[in-house]
Amino acid sequence: MSLQSFAARRALLPLAGLAALTGCGEAEKAFDDGYKTQFVESFTKTCQSSATKGGAPADVAASVCQCAADELVAKYGPGELLSLSDEEALPVMQGCARQAGLEV
Repeated sequence: MSLQSFAARRALLPLAGLAALTGCGEAEKAFDDGYKTQFVESFTKTCQSSATKGGAPADVAASVCQCAADELVAKYGPGELLSLSDEEALPVMQGCARQAGLEV
């Protein structure tokens, strides 16, 4: 290998590293998006089931639960969603209930 060839390859290494990091960033975003999608589905299903068992009309429960899931995903990252407490979720749920015209 010539010295020029070696120098050219060495100059490209940082670019290759940058490309790899960009790929990791895209993989992380895909993971985050997938996790958030699963969270919304699971949260909405559990929330609706609990609300309707408590006597809420199904359409109101669906609307409030979907609103809360969407707002929680917008507010918290995947790691935070994983350890989300009832105390953290409650204000969001109350806000969505108010938006739906319910007294909280």
